[in-house]
Amino acid sequence: MRLFFKHSIIFSFWCALVAFISVASHADVPVNAETKTETNTKNHYVGSQSCAGCHQGEFESWHQSDHAAAMAVADSNSVLGNFDNSTYDYAGKTSTFFIRNNEYWVNTEGPDGKLSDFKISYTLGYKPLQQYVIAFPNGHYQVLGIAWDTRPGEKGGQRWFHLYPGQAVDSENPLHWTGPYQKWNSRCASCHVTGWSKNFDPDSNQYQSQWQETGVGCEACHGPGAQHITLAAGGFEGVDNKSIISVPDLGSHWRFDGNSPIARNESTASDQNKELDLCFGCHSRRGAMAPHQPGDNFLDSYSLELLGQGLYHADGQIEDEVFVAGSFLQSAMHQAGVVCSDCHNVHSGKLKADLNGTCFQCHSAPLFGVQSHHKHKDGSAAAQCVSCHMPETTYMVVDPRRDHSIRIPDPALSQLTGTPNACNSCHSDKTPAWAADAVERWSQEKEVSAGLTRGVSVYRDLARSRGHDLLARTKQQQLLKDSQAPGIIRASVLEQWLPTQQQDVLILNRLLTSDDPLVRGAACRNYSGLPVEMRKEALWPLLDDAVRWVRLEAFRALSDVNVNGLNFVQKQQFSKARQAYFEAQKVSADMAQSWMNLAAVHLNQQELAEAEKAYRKALELEPDFIPAWLNMADLYRATNRDWLAKGLLQTALTKAPDDGGAHFSMAMLLIRQKQYQQGIDELSAAVKLEPTNGHYAYVFTVALYDTGKKDEAIRFAERVVDGLDSSLPLLEFLRDHYLRVGNLERAQDLQSQIEAARG
Repeated sequence: MRLFFKHSIIFSFWCALVAFISVASHADVPVNAETKTETNTKNHYVGSQSCAGCHQGEFESWHQSDHAAAMAVADSNSVLGNFDNSTYDYAGKTSTFFIRNNEYWVNTEGPDGKLSDFKISYTLGYKPLQQYVIAFPNGHYQVLGIAWDTRPGEKGGQRWFHLYPGQAVDSENPLHWTGPYQKWNSRCASCHVTGWSKNFDPDSNQYQSQWQETGVGCEACHGPGAQHITLAAGGFEGVDNKSIISVPDLGSHWRFDGNSPIARNESTASDQNKELDLCFGCHSRRGAMAPHQPGDNFLDSYSLELLGQGLYHADGQIEDEVFVAGSFLQSAMHQAGVVCSDCHNVHSGKLKADLNGTCFQCHSAPLFGVQSHHKHKDGSAAAQCVSCHMPETTYMVVDPRRDHSIRIPDPALSQLTGTPNACNSCHSDKTPAWAADAVERWSQEKEVSAGLTRGVSVYRDLARSRGHDLLARTKQQQLLKDSQAPGIIRASVLEQWLPTQQQDVLILNRLLTSDDPLVRGAACRNYSGLPVEMRKEALWPLLDDAVRWVRLEAFRALSDVNVNGLNFVQKQQFSKARQAYFEAQKVSADMAQSWMNLAAVHLNQQELAEAEKAYRKALELEPDFIPAWLNMADLYRATNRDWLAKGLLQTALTKAPDDGGAHFSMAMLLIRQKQYQQGIDELSAAVKLEPTNGHYAYVFTVALYDTGKKDEAIRFAERVVDGLDSSLPLLEFLRDHYLRVGNLERAQDLQSQIEAARG
């Protein structure tokens, strides 16, 4: 079975993500504002319809929005798919969509692999596709893998299609619609309903989830409205109305100064952050840490996924489905103070003007809206600002999304790193070299804004920082020292940068005091490999950081501290931090990753029985979560239970024969048992599956060398060393070998590479 995971021995809290990341959701009987009035709180939800009387214009705009249609009860008003006994064939199974007693049903492959009838409970979205939600026992809901293409027929729509075309996802695959990765409660709910409460019981694995309104209603952004309505009835007489969250009209704070080509922002940073905290709660790739309420700081509720490989291209352009925030935070627009409402009407979600008109609110049309700037025919699609500066990537088969890093196309970088560029996305018959030549000619014809030119430079440095050679180390150092670079870029560089000498630690220490919490939190994670006393001195103050995510990252990096060596006050602080970390994991207690995070802390504190329980719970929730199998096997190995470890690893290899981590773990066990050849065979499989993994390559080389296959080991090491994600151990091994055999010239050459790699 194909699985899409990579193994590492300790999974960080930061990685608690998933395909749509964040939230949770379910409801045996959803609590709806139209059917229930809460009396146990002073301020409760009242439903969007209650807002219409005083805010008719805003209500009508919202009512036509994507937010309003984010989720709905499945009925004749909401269902757009063809349920007139239509069929769809996928992976050798035929699904049939039909209506029974005015209810919508599908006969499709169930969790047992057999065709069964399932009732559609809810719809998700309405354009360009609509998905369908089905109720299951234990209070959870699953999202069907077959969706309806709502586009017009002439554009290829009005058809059923599968979200994993060509993959033949069957009931044994964790990506199957009945599996854990399509569970609405844990993957979708919080961003498709209003007033969400997951209410998952890990002891029974049951949900009693509740929500106040189906769809993203007014109170999803403004908070519960009962108190506001009560105050409004009295005309707010004598009252400073703070009963709802109100975002300032930031779009009115941009002014052109004289002949300036770009407007100047007059709003405050606090206003900007307030709005982004609201929008990023859903429009981001993230993991949940705490229940989120309108008005909360984003990083007090969520951990934001950084610009990692597989999610973003090397230069920060979107690759996987990352939902805006991570790309927008890179942009010169964000640096200048632009927020979502500058471009989008906050109630309808639509652009405030046509495509170019939206940009010309802040960018001078006579300068930027002319052919001398865009170099394409006036009025053509290519002359739209977004065509060059916000190229689209299509997700979920039919849903194009624009990159919000709003950058200058850089085909020259594509030549160097293979990153995409907007020029060749249209001119697909041309090469990046052709596009780079054109851009170079144009740039010489006019002066380019210094700020935008700098943006190109930062993205190039980011792309070149991905790696472990001398150039990468140089670019990493430059970006980390550049206080003007976007915080998300500096934080992302920290994810791959390894401190190797004292001056690196000094850089880390400075980053711990950064104004940007993303940088502070990422710096905490970078301390994990340093001596414990050094970590204690640097990170202990951050256990009281103003931002929850930073506090949790500081604790994670300190979770192996020997509690017995702490004084009374320190023990109290550590206990408080540990409790906060554990509470954060409970928010996603229905996901295996949270139990992996708990297991890591238990292991660090030598609480082995508790760690084993956490691993077992992870596998109970997600039986195909390979990292849990591997980590529990490692625990058994560490406690001299190799026979149990071997059984777990065999299971993992059966489930995921293409997982390099599983082969590597099995190799380590076999070598410990002195089954050297079998171990080497497993190592060989691991390096073939993950050819850039420096640790696997190093261990394989040593294993060959120590079993008498020295020539084979050196040939392998020389062949792969330049392409590894972490080459330092193998470089040192090769240097020592050549010193032993008297090849001083080659040893000196390797020493130079080692010094470069260390920075």
